[in-house]
Amino acid sequence: MCVVTPERRLESVASKPSVRVVKKKVMFASKFTEQDVFSVPVSPAARVARRELAKVTGAPSRDADDARAPTRDVTPRARRRGGAMAPDDAWTPVTRAGKRAIGARAEAALAARAAATNRAVDARAEEAALSAEELAARVAACATRVERATADVRAASRLDAAVDAVRDAAATRARGRAVTVLALGLGSPDASAAARCQLAFASRACERLRERSNDDATRVRLKAYDPCFTIVDEKVLAGDGDECETLTRERCDEYVSASSSTKDELVVFYMPHCEGHLYEDVVRARWSVGALRDLVCVGNTFETYADRWRAKSADPEKKRPSHVIAASSIARASLLDPGDTFAVQGAFNDTSVQTFELESDEELPAVVDAS
Repeated sequence: MCVVTPERRLESVASKPSVRVVKKKVMFASKFTEQDVFSVPVSPAARVARRELAKVTGAPSRDADDARAPTRDVTPRARRRGGAMAPDDAWTPVTRAGKRAIGARAEAALAARAAATNRAVDARAEEAALSAEELAARVAACATRVERATADVRAASRLDAAVDAVRDAAATRARGRAVTVLALGLGSPDASAAARCQLAFASRACERLRERSNDDATRVRLKAYDPCFTIVDEKVLAGDGDECETLTRERCDEYVSASSSTKDELVVFYMPHCEGHLYEDVVRARWSVGALRDLVCVGNTFETYADRWRAKSADPEKKRPSHVIAASSIARASLLDPGDTFAVQGAFNDTSVQTFELESDEELPAVVDAS
């Protein structure tokens, strides 16, 4: 079952392009990446800023008496030193070039900007209190930003090729069925530039599928679910009424836990930067030759999870995504944006179109539950 809980969210924000915040984006249940994380000293002033950041994200803050936070160093050198893994809330924003901790003032600025993009339940309550004219203005403004993101995606040649890869993978497997592109964990398009770009990519993939289809456009649908969607987000997603259907939690769980696509509908799972256990739910439910042959998953590269667990750099507090790791050995993966060159950095980082070509049960790899 897909465990999805509404939770406050931290956007990938920085006071300038040279700064990266380690918790890039919280989606579904505390979603973030583990790449490019370094252990650094934490000053008292920085701890104060982090406590303010914790108020925004809803995570417990650390008030350790020592002047150095526990380490989460994923470099090979640190692993040879036997460095320990730190809790999520002990992670520190560092500069991209020097890997040094940013100053307290810059970290406080991150907290302020994170607060501005922290939507969730509070945003829905705020939007519900708006007049019809005010709400319409917000929807129009967000829709304009989505249009700009769509133009950026169309202009990116690598992403355009990736859209074709999604179209070809889905069309090959559809065999006359309707196609649903199921977008999970996009984030709030109203609050996040990355979410707008990811939405634009999904919409573009649907357009290409419709161009290839000889049937009416209703046979290619875009559906989405994220507990952080606001009223503005849902209206922008709906567009003129049929652009994107926002699902309920229950309907989302039905799609995720289904053992395969149905005879009338092929589901393309579009899950950019989702947590590992969500990919695990999808793959485990479809662990058979026929179901895997039908699976198209656009999301974090499965091989990355296998590499992290092999190198023991994954979070030990998390459950091993055993089926994802096993599937990585048979997945055909094509990166959307090799080198993370897209204008909105991190929007498609390590995101791949992944398919599976199997002929018999003997080709299914063994699933190892324990690390």
